[in-house]
Amino acid sequence: IQDYTIYDVGYVAPPVVAYYNPPDATTALNKLLSVADRAYHVNANEQYSQEIRLSSRFPSRGITTLLGAYLNHEARSHVSAENAAGFGAMTNELFGVGANEALNAAGPSFGFPPDGANLGDILYAEDSELRFNRVAIYGEASYEPTEHMKGLKVTAGVRYSRITEKRTGYADGFFNGGYQPLTAAFNENQTAPKLRASYQINDDTLVYVSAAKGFRLGGQNSSLPLSCAAELQASGLNFSPSYQTDSIWSYEAGAKVSTNDHRLQLNASVFHIDWTNIVQGIGFQVCGFGFNANFGKATSNGGDVSLQWRPLSGLNIDLGLAYTNARFDKSVVIDGTPSSREVPLSVPWSGNATVTYEWAFASGHAYARGEFLYTDVSRGAFYASGVNFIRPAYDTIGASAGYKWEHWDVSIYGKNLTDAHPPLQQDTGLGYYNVATMRPRQIGLQARLSF
Repeated sequence: IQDYTIYDVGYVAPPVVAYYNPPDATTALNKLLSVADRAYHVNANEQYSQEIRLSSRFPSRGITTLLGAYLNHEARSHVSAENAAGFGAMTNELFGVGANEALNAAGPSFGFPPDGANLGDILYAEDSELRFNRVAIYGEASYEPTEHMKGLKVTAGVRYSRITEKRTGYADGFFNGGYQPLTAAFNENQTAPKLRASYQINDDTLVYVSAAKGFRLGGQNSSLPLSCAAELQASGLNFSPSYQTDSIWSYEAGAKVSTNDHRLQLNASVFHIDWTNIVQGIGFQVCGFGFNANFGKATSNGGDVSLQWRPLSGLNIDLGLAYTNARFDKSVVIDGTPSSREVPLSVPWSGNATVTYEWAFASGHAYARGEFLYTDVSRGAFYASGVNFIRPAYDTIGASAGYKWEHWDVSIYGKNLTDAHPPLQQDTGLGYYNVATMRPRQIGLQARLSF
């Protein structure tokens, strides 16, 4: 399967005026626009994947087995060029120095080399290829007694994975800080076992316990331009061309209980998670790039409870509440600042309430739905100069109404009806103050046709 995509982003203007204030800013901007050439990006992706499964049942012994293998090969190539003829001469005319010296003299220092390398006309260029190979084999077996202890089910399994990656190519240009080879390789093996036991006490009550290991495969970082050198040094971190796999051991216990008529069901669970070799993204706000790195370990404890209630025919009420306490076992120090011990993007309290009503109408069914979501205060993602950004608590409301008949489902919907816009992340990337928030209020009409 091959997918080739070509992007023409049109005219580009280097944001030098964001850091300088020449007497006539309009003249400076016009000069920037006058030298900007066409920029293009070409991405090619070739991918092949195959998975084989073999499932067997032995009813008389209460045993079920599953064996499988997975293969994935992917090759990605990227070619980009952003050139501005006369860019170096233009900056010399505007600021009295060459392009690289100009940015070195900016408020936040870029740490560029001198103009001797004649980088002025090449804003950025890259020609790189990344090849992935992922192979996995797995198996599991389940046992359900056929005579004594009926309702008991025990499942055990394991998955072995191997990943290899190789990057080749180069990057060049003014905003890269000069020529830089892009060569890196990454190889890793991982094994993930799991064990689960459940017991169906009666038709209305199920209890279970489980233990499992999970992991996110590591990989290669994108190149970190030489222009990030000053920020990298100030952060006290070390850049690595690759980052390792992080893994968790998760332990959970829970129960599902319902009334005889199944109009009311309660689900509850508690968990403990040990998270090691955590992968975190680090962003540099001035040069605009970042990388992934492994930072220590964390522990997470929590639980959740949910209630499904059907008091009337067609009326469904769903309530949910969850709590998570996820903390680093040791603070991470970035840019000389100890981070708070809360794991980024981990929300302590969250809740939801949904009411849905459906009734027969004409030759189909009409329905209406309302939803309320609550998200607690949490910690933002890592940035080298904003490691302790706090995201405020917020809530959203949504609603929809529609009509279903035969193969059609037509509805009108509204999301984030209160137009909440909490600051979910902030940084000063490339010298600008940036705030990220959620999507604004959305009102729409949707039609679905099922075949």
